[in-house]
Amino acid sequence: MRSQKRKQRKYKMKYKQNGGSPFLDNIQTRVKETISNNPNYQSLSSFISNPSSTITNMRDSLFTRATTFKDELYSRAKARIQGVICSAGGTRKRSKRKRRRL
Repeated sequence: MRSQKRKQRKYKMKYKQNGGSPFLDNIQTRVKETISNNPNYQSLSSFISNPSSTITNMRDSLFTRATTFKDELYSRAKARIQGVICSAGGTRKRSKRKRRRL
């Protein structure tokens, strides 16, 4: 145990003199590569460079998503009332008795 601690201390001292550890540098390069390769992370890097425009873009995309979801919900509810679909299966037609009850 003691020898392990000594090795760790030795390692730290060695890389403090050389200015940074190779492990950390490797992590930084890997992070940079991931950000440049992945489109999901590119929005993050653009957010770091200019936050306000990125926030507006995000808000717009969220708004469009929400509106499409709402339209979908409305259309499903309408179809359910008309008896085109049943609430359980989604594709099964609703029976006449159940349609009257709605």
